[in-house]
Amino acid sequence: MPYMVYKDTCNRKTNQQNLGTIKCSNLCTEVVLYSSREEIAVCNLASIALGRFVTSEMKYDFKMLHEVTKVVVKNLNKVIDRNYYPIPEAERSNKRHRPIGIGVQGLADAFILMRYPFTSEKARDLNKRIFETMYYAALEASCDLAKEQGPYESYEGSPISKGILQFDMWGVTPTDQCDWGTLREKIAKFGIRNSVLLSPMPTASTAQILGNNESIEPYTSNVYTRNVLSGSFQIFNMHLMNDLMHLDLWDDDMKLEIIKNKGSIQNIERIPQEIRDLYKTVWEMSQRDIIDMAADRGAFIDQSQSLNIFIARPNYGNITSMHFYGWQKGLKTGMYYLRTRPAVDAVQFTVDKTRLKEYDSVNGDKNSKSSSSSIPATTSELATKVMECTFEGELYTVIRPKYAVIYGWYICCEFCKFGIRRYLIRRNSWAEWYADDGAITAGKKNIQQKKISLVVAFGRQMSRPIARKIIAYAIKHPYLRNRILVPVGRSLHAISFRLRIKSIGLAVPSKTPTVTEQQAIEMASETLVEALIYLLTVVLIYAIYRSNPEKAKASDVEKYVKENEDRIAKFEEKLKEQDELALKIVKIIREKKLDDKNILAEKGQKGQLLSFIGDKMKTLIPGQDKTSR
Repeated sequence: MPYMVYKDTCNRKTNQQNLGTIKCSNLCTEVVLYSSREEIAVCNLASIALGRFVTSEMKYDFKMLHEVTKVVVKNLNKVIDRNYYPIPEAERSNKRHRPIGIGVQGLADAFILMRYPFTSEKARDLNKRIFETMYYAALEASCDLAKEQGPYESYEGSPISKGILQFDMWGVTPTDQCDWGTLREKIAKFGIRNSVLLSPMPTASTAQILGNNESIEPYTSNVYTRNVLSGSFQIFNMHLMNDLMHLDLWDDDMKLEIIKNKGSIQNIERIPQEIRDLYKTVWEMSQRDIIDMAADRGAFIDQSQSLNIFIARPNYGNITSMHFYGWQKGLKTGMYYLRTRPAVDAVQFTVDKTRLKEYDSVNGDKNSKSSSSSIPATTSELATKVMECTFEGELYTVIRPKYAVIYGWYICCEFCKFGIRRYLIRRNSWAEWYADDGAITAGKKNIQQKKISLVVAFGRQMSRPIARKIIAYAIKHPYLRNRILVPVGRSLHAISFRLRIKSIGLAVPSKTPTVTEQQAIEMASETLVEALIYLLTVVLIYAIYRSNPEKAKASDVEKYVKENEDRIAKFEEKLKEQDELALKIVKIIREKKLDDKNILAEKGQKGQLLSFIGDKMKTLIPGQDKTSR
């Protein structure tokens, strides 16, 4: 039930009373302007990010807010003058009355940065002072423009031409932080350039750009799901994350608890009470408090405000009560949207249900902290999860296939946090993975932050039972699980021996147009350690796979591992030695500037980088044949 506007209040408290009766608002219910057959109302909007004015000393910089508001007023007036108008009725209205609408975003963020719970007395006081400052600054800037260019065309006869400001219509006395007496005298002398000035809008899109909460609203949840082209992502309240990290409380179990509680932290007892008070969601607040705060700032808003109402289970009685309460408080907009709460939050579908059960069984008490690993303990559980879970997360944005032919399994335990996920990825060939600058940056960042423990990719000719056994072995193994990319299948030779293994799957052919040759050199140097280690890891896992030439029974893999434990143990010792060798090679690579041309191998060619590495390995490991190297 959206769009409830109180018509009488809108007309009694508008500065456009001299024009006629206002009969409707815009879609979002914050713009209330006069329209007729001769003119169609237009409003020119901008929003101010309120969190940006909180200083490092947790003080609010009203002086800077005042200056920024004045700049916004001047810029919006330029928009009116230079804009393109599709119909003459719109141009006539806009240039005659010159309405602008300045809104806000991140009011909840400002409260959090000031350490004020949303409905506290300090927050209510800051709320009023912010909008009083903005209204004063907007009037002052508009008056300055009127001094230079004259008042707007329909100024005469308006309430403000008679000295009546918005808070006068509400019967509210402003604070003494602004010099209202002097401003009244200036307006009486010069008038103002704009008929209306403030109208807080929803800011659903622009708030995402700046990373703020929407408009004047409290946070609806401390975790939510954002759906974009590359997938669905869990987004946590960044302020809450920072506070919990500071208290050393941010871990996998904390994430699970927040998600399990539908984004609320009120029942998580290990979080201090002052933090729980600070991060209450809108569902944990009284809607009367929300309406009271809307009325407090409403005295300084000469249009209206886009106000959402949140009632988890609405009925005729509580909706009627809410509307009468808002109407009695003098609001112009009673409700933009009535938000109800779903039975199940979408974010809970992104969590491995088995992981939740494991969490509950380990914790017992939901508020105790678990030290259990996010990786399942047994091989059977692990193999089952590989087939059940769905892959979600940022990894897909990093491994971006350009074509679609080959299938593969992908595991990213540490990144997913809640168990093993799988995703069916298609590509034309392993050597034609597509990577742009954004993917490279994301890949390096994930490597540095150790977000991804292991990613295993299998060619499509491998049977699923064998794939599951190898996955189970690789992740269970204390050494292999810390490696990042292991390709197994028909592309083994093409990838490994051409060194097309890069950070979390970034393979960069020398002909890729979006990656310069210099970037390719840097990537090759920075990821050489991983590439050499992966090469040996592949040999180990591939040897297990090849022990079953008929590819018939998955049990043969287990049998092979059991019968060759000594050989595998010796091989692991060589892996540790290889770490030291790889570091030596990287040091040599970085000291020597390679030729920019033919750095990475192309089809049918050996590649300068590979030749260089082979020569250095020959020097560092004397006495080994070409195949061994």
